Amino acid sequence: MDDQRTEEQQSDAQRREEGRLLANKAFLLAVSKILATVFNVVLFTVLSYRFSPEAYGQFRQVWLINRALALEIFTLGIPLSIFYFLPRLEPRQRLPFVLQSVGILAGVGLLVTAGVFMFAGEIARLFNSPGLAALLRLFCLFPLLTLPTLVAEGVLVSLDRARDFALFTIFERVLSFVAAVGALVLFDSVAAVLWAILMAAVVRLGAAWWLVRRALRGLPWGERPVSLARQIRFGLPVGAANVVNILNVEIDKLVISVYFSVAQFARYTNGAFDIPVVGTVAGALNSVLMPEFARAHQEDHVDDVVGLWNGAITRSALLFVPLMGFLFFFAEDLITLVFSNKYAESAVIFQIYLVAMIPKIVWFGPILVALGYPREPLVGASIALVSNVVLNVVLIRWVGFTGPAWATVITTFVLVGYYMMRLKMVLGLSLRDVFPWRQVGQMLVLSVGVGGLVYLGLGPLEAPNYVRLALGGLLFYALALPLLWRARLLGPDEVNYLLEYARKLIRLARATREARRR
Repeated sequence: MDDQRTEEQQSDAQRREEGRLLANKAFLLAVSKILATVFNVVLFTVLSYRFSPEAYGQFRQVWLINRALALEIFTLGIPLSIFYFLPRLEPRQRLPFVLQSVGILAGVGLLVTAGVFMFAGEIARLFNSPGLAALLRLFCLFPLLTLPTLVAEGVLVSLDRARDFALFTIFERVLSFVAAVGALVLFDSVAAVLWAILMAAVVRLGAAWWLVRRALRGLPWGERPVSLARQIRFGLPVGAANVVNILNVEIDKLVISVYFSVAQFARYTNGAFDIPVVGTVAGALNSVLMPEFARAHQEDHVDDVVGLWNGAITRSALLFVPLMGFLFFFAEDLITLVFSNKYAESAVIFQIYLVAMIPKIVWFGPILVALGYPREPLVGASIALVSNVVLNVVLIRWVGFTGPAWATVITTFVLVGYYMMRLKMVLGLSLRDVFPWRQVGQMLVLSVGVGGLVYLGLGPLEAPNYVRLALGGLLFYALALPLLWRARLLGPDEVNYLLEYARKLIRLARATREARRR
């Protein structure tokens, strides 16, 4: 009896340790991706200050075509297929499989590069940007150089080298940033910046291949375990869902490019962004909740996990709803600080995007996948895409410049509404149970109220934008946090939750510093 109890205790301890390691791995990858996004924003900041809106707008159009669209749409689901197949393969089968994956992505990259080169003129005419064609042709090698590197995440994470991939992600983004800023200082042209980023992509390709080969070092060569057709068949449904999701994210920018000038496109894109950590925290939240929902659904104990679900969403909302309430009123100060006074018009676009932050604090689609409904994310994203296209075309004519932003927000709520209805049907819950309406609603009213009061209080203050942001932020949180505590939306457990994120950030910074020293 004692031996059995000891074995159970050891098994529980092992599961807890495995869970801790998995959570740390997820956190490490999430933070590396946040930092990568931050470097992108800083690069856009530098270019916004340096270039005219017309020149900066052309840079963002090249970025949209080659990175946001070509690099995301044409993966065919191959990078995700690596996560599925590689852990299941024998050691001697791994190298042929990885080489096959690289070959597929390189072939697709070659086709995309050729397509961008050949149709650069047509794209430039569609975007009302005559000088865009030459820049697209200059940068057209980017998909060919970058698509093959997408195997690195699947290989390194699957082989327990998540730290290597996290450092690689930070390295390649820092490299691109330094190269771009160096070219800007030396040559002061969009073409030079694009050329520098292209050269950094060459280094990225070499670094990614070196890391992959090191992870596979010593493995014998065996027969090809997964046929080309099977891998593509597996990846295409995932790739199709990814295509629809990317189009949902970028469709408003494409519409603005077609209907407005390059300078107006620049002003729109500098406001059309989400706060980077929202998606990361939502992804981390799903990583924890997906197995819990799957287990509870299988055992028919769904009621047991509803409290966990609502509590987790409420805690995540504590990070973002107050921030949204503050930034909504101080959007112009933030935008002009980050992108310069030339982009004050971008503030209204950012305010509209902030409205869509609340439904993004949790991803409903992956929860449905965990419950055994793998087609739901594609169905939901397809519904959203149809809604998005129709609303973009209608609202840009009715509302004008802000129309596509409103279309994006409305579509976000349409998608979340669909997922909520599906969860209600699948789990047999009421709509009241699938989202903590009361807690998040109270949080929203309180945050918007305090944000408005602080904004009105600082209204007469003639000061630089950074002073207004700093002073406004201090006043906002000095008022909001006690009110959240009094409303019982913030308590000791929530404080510990926020402190744990801070401790993890500190540990990551120390680990990164030690890795650099070695």
